[in-house]
Amino acid sequence: MTSGDEANRIGHYLAGAIGWSLLQCLPVENSREVLSFTPSPIGFRGGSRSRPRTSPLNGASEGNGRPMVVGRAIIAWGEASPFVWRPANRSTRSAKHNGCRDGSIDSRLSEIDHAVPWRPNQKYKPKITRTVEPITMNKPSIVLLHGAWHNATCWSPVITSLVSAGHRVYAPDLPGAGVNAKYPASYRLRPFDPAAFASEPSPSAHIRQGERTDAIVSLVERAVRESGRQAVLVGHSLGGITVTSVTEAIPGKIAAAVYLTGLLLPPHLTTFEFLSNSVMAGSRATELMVAEPQIVGACRINPLCPTSSYRALLKETFAGDVPESDFDKIAHHLHCDESAQIFNHATIATPSRFGVVQRHYIRCLEDRCLFTEAQDFMISAADEAFGTATCVYDLPTSHSPFLSGPDALARHLIEIAALSEREP
Repeated sequence: MTSGDEANRIGHYLAGAIGWSLLQCLPVENSREVLSFTPSPIGFRGGSRSRPRTSPLNGASEGNGRPMVVGRAIIAWGEASPFVWRPANRSTRSAKHNGCRDGSIDSRLSEIDHAVPWRPNQKYKPKITRTVEPITMNKPSIVLLHGAWHNATCWSPVITSLVSAGHRVYAPDLPGAGVNAKYPASYRLRPFDPAAFASEPSPSAHIRQGERTDAIVSLVERAVRESGRQAVLVGHSLGGITVTSVTEAIPGKIAAAVYLTGLLLPPHLTTFEFLSNSVMAGSRATELMVAEPQIVGACRINPLCPTSSYRALLKETFAGDVPESDFDKIAHHLHCDESAQIFNHATIATPSRFGVVQRHYIRCLEDRCLFTEAQDFMISAADEAFGTATCVYDLPTSHSPFLSGPDALARHLIEIAALSEREP
């Protein structure tokens, strides 16, 4: 290698590294906006097709089909994209060569951990000055909405399969969740004071369902513009509330509304009212609460609790079929507060808008958070309210099939997307 080549290589490396640092430091101008990320040839030689095998920024490998976690959203393009990024794991070796079981939850989450370090109360808005527009396969985009106390990273094990099938995938952190989450001071106070934690007002108490609906309406509209087709909207657990609200708001943009063991509530019913229904008797979710919502303004859990009994309850509620050794990696992505205003939102859905969109429900048969009886109750209530049948699928998993059965879940979503393809 000549000195000129070496100087050129170092120059491109530094340019890319500086660009990446600037992306990390830029503040978010609008906390409700969820940005997509078009892969950019930052750090490559002028965007030339004669480019290095891996990115000097983060070991990104072209064509590997892995998603990149950026700001508040995981955005992944189809396999025909000129650049496909992987999370910021500095090594280009596979998970198996990094000491992880290939394909295990441990190997999947090891990449997430590197990509999304915990930054309390900080927000980031990636900026891109030059983009490469991916060559799409003209398939519907898929928008994945997480549930209560979760964030976008829970979808990472599923995204690779969806991208490989040719779909654009959007997985945002909802307002009040993920990097948008705020924590009460007593949450990390040591020694821990349970009484203070049970009484301190939540900094997320102001979050309303309308804010989440507006954010996802904007994201879906962008996804439709970029793909040229209606989007498939998927909601897990509490994310189903946002699926219903967005579908009611823009039914013409939604190819299918999908509920993954999600809250498909009939009109006028709130989540609090549903939790008090007899079909939810014995749900582990209510046992996790460590504060009164009317006091703190939020439904509060304690993912950091070291007590073995509470940790066991947390695991049984969300991921009872995930190995114990992997659960810590899952739990540290949870946040403690979900605004009580979300749970107190009365469902608005009409036959003339929400009712005209294809509706799908993926039941999780081993769910200890939302029992199958509760899932069946919602399906029957929706069918009666809207006069159309919900298409039902089954998975033999806990409340977190994206962790314990990601391949089977991806197959269902790909099938639903294929059934729902139509022009916007």
